[in-house]
Amino acid sequence: MKSLAQLRAGDCRFIEGEPDAEDGALFCAEPAIDGRSYCAEHLSICYTQTNKRALSLARAIDRRALRTGSSEMPAFRAAPDIAAPIAFSF
Repeated sequence: MKSLAQLRAGDCRFIEGEPDAEDGALFCAEPAIDGRSYCAEHLSICYTQTNKRALSLARAIDRRALRTGSSEMPAFRAAPDIAAPIAFSF
């Protein structure tokens, strides 16, 4: 692990340490996948493929709610079926 000041181009930017710690945040620093900010392990954590069945179900619930005028809307909205980032990169 490395501090922000020690990171080099091509190092994984996934935060491993606590930003409030005495030494500040520490980063993974393993070799990042070409053109990405994270190594393979952390890339798989930070990006996820939308589950097609869940997406289909969400759309069906939305259609039913609109058709019936129900005030009960689903807890989540349908998202595009693409890899969706769930963390920021530096």
